[in-house]
Amino acid sequence: MTITSRATRHQGRAASIALLLTGTVATAAAAAAGAAAAAEPAEPARSAAGSCAPGQVSVSASATAADDNIVAVHVTNRSGVTCAVDRFPTVTFGDLDGTARPVPAGDSAPYRLAPGETAHAAVRTAPDMDSDGTEVVQHVTVAASPAHDGSRFTACEVGLGDPGIYVYDPITTWWHPAYQQAAQSLREHA
Repeated sequence: MTITSRATRHQGRAASIALLLTGTVATAAAAAAGAAAAAEPAEPARSAAGSCAPGQVSVSASATAADDNIVAVHVTNRSGVTCAVDRFPTVTFGDLDGTARPVPAGDSAPYRLAPGETAHAAVRTAPDMDSDGTEVVQHVTVAASPAHDGSRFTACEVGLGDPGIYVYDPITTWWHPAYQQAAQSLREHA
């Protein structure tokens, strides 16, 4: 038979209580950290880069040689860091209301551009004045994101000259790594 002294039993009980309290505190701290992490919304991997400021990107627009009612638009990240623009350009025509609608249809989402990277989209305007409701404008404005003012290009700068840019139900593709992909997407969705 083993006999333990009252002091030994008291020390053992105190050690058990201390161990229990330490485990409870550690469990509570881990639970609090997990709750804090769960309270913060997870960001998609594509939006890890911050939004591109207007001064970080440049946009350009030009008529395509293959089709006179298609305008090629491009955005280039001129900064030294990866940043994100909207998944499709914001394209407006003259003083007309509205913007070219994206195809395929979709909501805003980030499109990451590495430093020096260029993305491409294709915008359908109208071939001529044959359609009822066709308008003629003297400039087009292209922005990489809706929050940007965009860059304005005259009909001559785009390469569509006189009398101007014909517009009827304009659509734009999402940004693509190569213009050929944007043109293919436009053919598929137009």
